[in-house]
Amino acid sequence: MRVILFRHGENVGDELTAQGHRTVKNVGKQLREFNIKKIFTSSAKRCQQTTEILSKILNLKNIVVKDELKERFQLHRLPGNKAEQRWWDNYMNLSYVEPKNDRVGETLQEFVARNNKIFNEILKTSNKDEDVLIVAHSATSYALTSFIYNTNEIKWMKLGNANYIMFEI
Repeated sequence: MRVILFRHGENVGDELTAQGHRTVKNVGKQLREFNIKKIFTSSAKRCQQTTEILSKILNLKNIVVKDELKERFQLHRLPGNKAEQRWWDNYMNLSYVEPKNDRVGETLQEFVARNNKIFNEILKTSNKDEDVLIVAHSATSYALTSFIYNTNEIKWMKLGNANYIMFEI
């Protein structure tokens, strides 16, 4: 089984741009070489739009939307206070523990645990003779790498818009 993680196309807010649509279409054609029968996708609109394009290219109707694949909470603006700045400064710091009375968003530990749970579910419900396509977000690639290599160490791995990475399981 191969697990293919495809990052959504270029977006503004939660909508794909025209360029995002074109790039997903062009890069998505490469996925025809895989034995994909089902797409798991984040519930974010930009991921659903990406999935719609890919499903047409791959002639797939079996699409499973998973809220658990959503992006880790992010600030969609510059940090507005010290708590937000601390959270942003520690976005990929696994040992950072956010003070309970200063809670800004999901901790990295919570994000990784959430992703590990959904990856386990995806693998258990997938046919070992078929490849798995997951349409999600850049940070999901960090969590998936951590899950596959069974490590708590998170490495920044830049996965650009409308690109994919494949893991052999």
